[in-house]
Amino acid sequence: MSEEGKSDSPKAKIPFKFTIVVLLVVGGLYFWRHYEVRLDDQKGIVVTKRKRDGKDAVPPLKQPPQNDVPPSAVVPLKGVLPMTTFTMATWDLSPLDFEKMADSTRAQRVADVISQFDLIAIQGLVRTTLPLDELIRRVNTSGKSFAYVVPKNLGNMPESAAFLFNTAVVKYDPVKTYELESSALSCRPLVSSFCTVAPPQEQAFTFNLINVKIPDARKETESRILGAIFRQVRDGDRAEDDVILLGNFGRPVSQIESLRSVPYLSVVHENLPTTIDGTNSTENIAFDKLRTIEYVGGVQCEDLIKRFNLNLDDARNLADHLPLSAKFSVFEAGVAGK
Repeated sequence: MSEEGKSDSPKAKIPFKFTIVVLLVVGGLYFWRHYEVRLDDQKGIVVTKRKRDGKDAVPPLKQPPQNDVPPSAVVPLKGVLPMTTFTMATWDLSPLDFEKMADSTRAQRVADVISQFDLIAIQGLVRTTLPLDELIRRVNTSGKSFAYVVPKNLGNMPESAAFLFNTAVVKYDPVKTYELESSALSCRPLVSSFCTVAPPQEQAFTFNLINVKIPDARKETESRILGAIFRQVRDGDRAEDDVILLGNFGRPVSQIESLRSVPYLSVVHENLPTTIDGTNSTENIAFDKLRTIEYVGGVQCEDLIKRFNLNLDDARNLADHLPLSAKFSVFEAGVAGK
């Protein structure tokens, strides 16, 4: 055979092999699209024709289900849940003066305790706001935005009450902030109207607070008019459904007949020890349980000795009383509107 004939033979075989491969592929695809193979226990391997519906014999892949929940309705991740409750507290810091705030360690401890609440009634402020200025400065260094409310005529009385609050949680109405004047009281109660800021205005919890302090030396006489004070604010010209009386009542509620005689009056505790030495129960929070249904519980008395690892004498230098707190709903009537 000539050299020319030898070189032509391989070239003639290539198209034939390629054709075979193409036919096998096309045939396989045709078979897969039109027939299916299954194993039958009696007949062995069975080949059947696929059923056609006028469209493609191979069912299309299912699309992943679409999320039809609007983004606003999706539950937020843990740690960023919307606020539903806030913490209200009361603390008799008598005396809250220059000396107490001059000790940086003591001042920082007081600020640390206050910063864990959203709204706190303070008793025992002595004549000037400078101690409050220092407290607010220390609290806000942690990134909070606290402010305070004091009587307009601060300094006319030996001691006054005040409210400290986180402006990101609640706001107050200066028009509805005033002192109750009574010759029977050595410390004038401070009244102020607050509302929560997280919900829409029509759903926000609005309430009046009465900040009181009954000195131990006058507890027998002054505690007798606490019930009248509560009624005056609740039923007076500036009436508000939700009225909350909080502070140092001078005596345990069980011994204050004027409060116990108020219909539907409720308190957050009956006999929880609220003094450093645990011997008395005078700090409390009271409200009409039929009207103030926003109360949700969570009552706590901060153990200052345990928190700061103090002995009894050092704890007394901080305060004779313990801060008492409870939780309330941020929504009026305790339920978010639709």
